[in-house]
Amino acid sequence: GWEGLGVKAAEVELFLDREELRFLKPVVSVQKLAELLSVPETPNDDIMDWIERNCSTTLRDPSFVRSLTTAMVEATVQGSGEAAIFHSETFEKRMCVLKKYVVGYSQDSDLQLEVLCALQVAMAERDHPPKLLLKLFNALYDLECVSEEAYKHWHSKGSPVEYGRGNAVQCVAPFFEWLDSADQESENDT
Repeated sequence: GWEGLGVKAAEVELFLDREELRFLKPVVSVQKLAELLSVPETPNDDIMDWIERNCSTTLRDPSFVRSLTTAMVEATVQGSGEAAIFHSETFEKRMCVLKKYVVGYSQDSDLQLEVLCALQVAMAERDHPPKLLLKLFNALYDLECVSEEAYKHWHSKGSPVEYGRGNAVQCVAPFFEWLDSADQESENDT
């Protein structure tokens, strides 16, 4: 362990930073992030400070975005299937955290696609709670966290993750019908 190098367990983070070995830090813990995100009294700035301190080397990494998205779901959805309870207020309150790391670091829709893939898997793991994925897609669109381009890519080209895809596509069909009709209306206006 670290003790063999003369490093106390509590000082591992500092040691890795000081010796420029940050790449050895473990990928962010979904469980720890979910704990932080689920406490309504915790200010978003405190959560983002924790992320900056503990995940600074992975912020632009797709695995970080998947972990953060999964943690958002774990913090805001209790139970599974028909019995699932979605805490929409908490989700909306925490959206700025997700948006900062998805949109704030890159205008590239690849990270946004990671959000959609993580939601697809999270819903499959929770036995596809009725209309929940649709609510999440709408919220992410309304709060400009995921672009229309990323949604269309996920829908038409598929997800690199197949787990739960079929059910996910069915669940969000109304979202894509609305998106298509909005596109057609804007084309007719020009």
